[in-house]
Amino acid sequence: MLPLILNLTNAPFGEIGLILLVFAVSTFLIIIFYKRTGEIEQELGIIKREQEDLDERLKIYDKFVQLEARIIALENRKNGKKR
Repeated sequence: MLPLILNLTNAPFGEIGLILLVFAVSTFLIIIFYKRTGEIEQELGIIKREQEDLDERLKIYDKFVQLEARIIALENRKNGKKR
């Protein structure tokens, strides 16, 4: 096959057509692969941003829980109750 590729001028039209078909199919598959890879990377970027938003919300929620615990502790201390 390699000598055929190197010497296309002597190759019959059918073999040249086959080579062009293989090249076209390979190119098509590579384009599809890169396009899908780009879509996956874009989806991962969206998921990463959503994860960062959720992490930030979780931090805020944790601060609220800590604040509530402090308020309860102060109320208990004020009313003379111990833990």
